[in-house]
Amino acid sequence: MILAMAITDPTAIPETTDAIEEYLTAADAAWGSGDQDGAAVLYWSATSSSIGFDEKRFAEAYYRLGLHAEAQGDHTRAASCFNWASQQGHADATQKYAEYQATAQHTDVVADTPPQDAAEVERYATMAMHAFDGGDWERAYQLYDAIYQSPALMPANKAHAALRLGEICRQWGSHDQAYAFFEEAASMGVGDSRDKAAAYLAEYQKENTDNSGLSTSAGIDSAETAAPYVDGLATAYEQGNTTLTTSYATLVHESGGASAEQKATAAYYLGRLAYDRDDYDTARIYIREARDGAADPQRGWAAEMLQSYWQE
Repeated sequence: MILAMAITDPTAIPETTDAIEEYLTAADAAWGSGDQDGAAVLYWSATSSSIGFDEKRFAEAYYRLGLHAEAQGDHTRAASCFNWASQQGHADATQKYAEYQATAQHTDVVADTPPQDAAEVERYATMAMHAFDGGDWERAYQLYDAIYQSPALMPANKAHAALRLGEICRQWGSHDQAYAFFEEAASMGVGDSRDKAAAYLAEYQKENTDNSGLSTSAGIDSAETAAPYVDGLATAYEQGNTTLTTSYATLVHESGGASAEQKATAAYYLGRLAYDRDDYDTARIYIREARDGAADPQRGWAAEMLQSYWQE
């Protein structure tokens, strides 16, 4: 295996953008030399990082992982990789994924128990995608519901499953259930999953949060006064209104009248905002506060973030 620069353990997950770049450069060199096995290890490690990175670079990495999996006879993993790269606009991956969709066999999966590891999650996800794309809503719901309950998921992956479940419920006309799934996807998701969920929520919420009547310059002297601001936080964040989310969360978090639980709930959104702008140290501090004292569901979401992103 070719290991460029200072990579001593290619299976370790890189924790900075510089480290990701180092892994990808080494992987590209290994791939170019014909060492596809060595490249695949590095590509997997790089793309497994929770740090945000150039999606075009990751798309090429996933495309090559798809080719590697295909060469190994692992067509479920290959289809999953091609699909991800395709979603980022990779033309060759789009063609490969289309070929898999055209020839896919409806493998029997009885989703009566959640998938327990990453390989099984991938298998379920591939079948769920085929069912969803084909309009087989019952089959897709069954599979995405099993994925949603899997203990092997990162929060962002769980958010994607929640998005799909919400879309299926919306298709069925179960709007209350759809709304709940979209709320979770918007609060826990990143990138496309979060944006789509926020768009769906905006359709349901006819009134813009700017018209809530709440003042962002008023003082908070009691838990009762803080309550509408805390209630408005989820909506503001889910709609992508960073300015209003920051104003509400800061006002509650720094007030003398809000309860400890309300302040910790506000801390969750301050942590999410920090994470979204790649300020991971600040995010971790706020998310810890939320885990230790926020109301549910923010407290549970905070615990999931700490476990998945920082192994706490």
